[in-house]
Amino acid sequence: MDESFKEIALFAVAVFGVGLIMVIFLSRILGFFVALKATPTNRAGWTVGIAYLISAGALTFGAPESYWMYAPLVPLPGALGLFWFIRRDLRRRWIDDDVAHSEGHSIEDSDWVSGLLRLLLMLGVALALLLLRYAREAVL
Repeated sequence: MDESFKEIALFAVAVFGVGLIMVIFLSRILGFFVALKATPTNRAGWTVGIAYLISAGALTFGAPESYWMYAPLVPLPGALGLFWFIRRDLRRRWIDDDVAHSEGHSIEDSDWVSGLLRLLLMLGVALALLLLRYAREAVL
């Protein structure tokens, strides 16, 4: 009985961990260009909501045939927790930044092209580091 509980707990952590990682990864990417002018609650909702829908869709179509209807539940706990953390962080920055509000500027960039370019720059640096690593291994 004890072994089965440990196995179930490990399986649950692994399954919900996969959903959490998917939602975090997608939310981080979407945060560069989704709902940049929105209030903290709306911005967190749009960012995490879209990430959840993409994750749930990917897990639904990738799940075994007998489990496809449970697949959208996998990223749900992670999405709810991530929504709370993102909203809390955005709200703190929203309230603490009085200078931006007094001058009529929002905290975040209002230009989605700027966010997309930053994302592409990050991906380019990651690709360059990956290629450098493989080139170094090929030489050695």
